[in-house]
Amino acid sequence: MRSHLLAGWLWLGVAVLMTCCTPPAELGKRHQPSQLATPVPTADFGAYVLAARQYVAAANQVAGNPLPADVVADRGPFELPPEGRRCRTAGEAVRAALLIHDLGDTPYVLRDLGARLARACYLVRAILLPGHGGVPGDLLNVDYRAWQRAVRLGVASLAGRAAEVTLVGFGSGGTLALDYVLSDEPGTVPIAALVLLAPAMADPVPSIEVQAQRFYHAIAPSSWPALGPEGAWPEVFADKDPVRYESLPSNARRQGERLILELARQQGTLDLPVFMAISEDDVTVDAAAARRWFCTTLAGRRELLWYTSRPGAAAACPFVTERSGGPTQEALDLSHIGLPIDPRNPRYGRDSGYRSCLHYYWEKDAPSWFFCSDPAMTPVNSDVRYGEISEANLDAHVMRRLTYNPDFDRLAADMVSFLDGGQ
Repeated sequence: MRSHLLAGWLWLGVAVLMTCCTPPAELGKRHQPSQLATPVPTADFGAYVLAARQYVAAANQVAGNPLPADVVADRGPFELPPEGRRCRTAGEAVRAALLIHDLGDTPYVLRDLGARLARACYLVRAILLPGHGGVPGDLLNVDYRAWQRAVRLGVASLAGRAAEVTLVGFGSGGTLALDYVLSDEPGTVPIAALVLLAPAMADPVPSIEVQAQRFYHAIAPSSWPALGPEGAWPEVFADKDPVRYESLPSNARRQGERLILELARQQGTLDLPVFMAISEDDVTVDAAAARRWFCTTLAGRRELLWYTSRPGAAAACPFVTERSGGPTQEALDLSHIGLPIDPRNPRYGRDSGYRSCLHYYWEKDAPSWFFCSDPAMTPVNSDVRYGEISEANLDAHVMRRLTYNPDFDRLAADMVSFLDGGQ
C-alpha cells in the first residue's frame, strides 16, 4: 500500500513538472504577417545580407520578440570566401556553391557544410527563402514561386564572380535546386553539379491517397477563412528555437506540396553530376521516392549515400553507397534535421545542450516530454534514446530527435571528393 502511495505521489510530481515545463502555446503576434518583405538576392550580395538581417531584426521587433545580434546573423544569408591563397589568383573566376535551406529553416543549418566547401576553394553563398527568418506568420501568404525566384536570383548574383555554380539544397531546398536545373528558363551561370540532402520528392505516379492529398493542396487557397485561425495553424509551439521556426502554417506545407507536385510533372533524364545523401529512416521526406528517382532518371556521374540501419534491405542500385545510420551507442538512426549538422555545431551539436522534444509537446497522459527535455536523463541512465522520431522508435523508447550527424566528417569529405571529380 505504501509503495502504491509513493508511486502515486511520484507520478503527481512528474505531472506537475510536466505542466510547469510545457505551457500551452497560443497564437500571438509572431503568427501574424510582419508586413515586411523578405529581401531577395542581388548582384551586391553584401547589401543583400545586410538588408536580410535588417528584415529579420525588424520582423521580430514588430512581434515583440527582439533578437540578439548573433541570432539575427545566424538566421540571415551569408557568404564565405574561398579559404587559402591556393584557392585562386587575382581576377580568376572561381567555382561557387549556392546553398538553399529547408522549409521552416534558415541558412544556418547549411553553414557547417558551407565551411567545408569554402575550405575546398568554393565561393559559398547561402540565401534566405521568402517568408523565412522573420516570424512564422510571414509564411501565411507566401507562394512557392517566390522561393523559385529567390533561387534564380541567387544564381544570377554570381554572374561575373564564378565560372560555374554547384547548387546545394537541403529538404525543400533540394527540391528547389532540382526544379531550377529542370526548368525551361536558361540560367545566367552554368550549373556544374547538384548536392541534394534529403530532398523532398515524390513518385511521378503516386498512390490514390497521395493524389487526393495533393489535389487538396493544389486547389486550396493560401488562407481558407472557413478553417479559422486554428485551421491555418495545425500545430502551435513555443517557437523557442533560435534559428528555426517551430510553428508552421498550413500554407507553408501546402506550398511545399505544390513545389513537389510541379517537380513530379517534369519529365526527362538529367545529365548532370548529382551527389545525394539521405537517411532511409527520414520521417520528413519520402526517402524511398528520392532513391527511386536517383536510380532511374540520372544519366550523369552520381553518388548516393544511403544511411540505413538495415544494410542490404533496399533493392540493388548502381552508385549507391550504404552507410550505417545506426543503431549505435550514440543513436538508433539518423534523423532528417541532423543530416547536414556537424557534431561540433554550437547550437545543435553533441555538447550544445539542445534537446529536440517537440514531438512530445502536447503529451497529456505520460511524462515523456519531461523525460525527453530533462538534461539529467541520458541514454546511460534511462530509456531516452537519440534518433529519428519514427513510429517504431517512439513505440519502443522515449526519443530525443537527433540534431546532428555523427558521420558528418565523412559526408563532407565524400561530397567534396565527388565534386572534385571522384566517383
